[in-house]
Amino acid sequence: MLLLATVVLLYQATGTLLEWVFIEKDFFMAVQDFCIGIPGMLFQVIGGYLFIKYVIRE
Repeated sequence: MLLLATVVLLYQATGTLLEWVFIEKDFFMAVQDFCIGIPGMLFQVIGGYLFIKYVIRE
């Protein structure tokens, strides 16, 4: 589960950085998108863990 959380956080942080540099030009606006996305990130980590656990059983 730690690996899944690390992957999600890394690509989200990369996306935030790229959005800040190329689109928003405002660091706080880019970070706000990161904060708004926390429920979705949690869903990806927990859902990914449950999916992988299911696939391994089958």
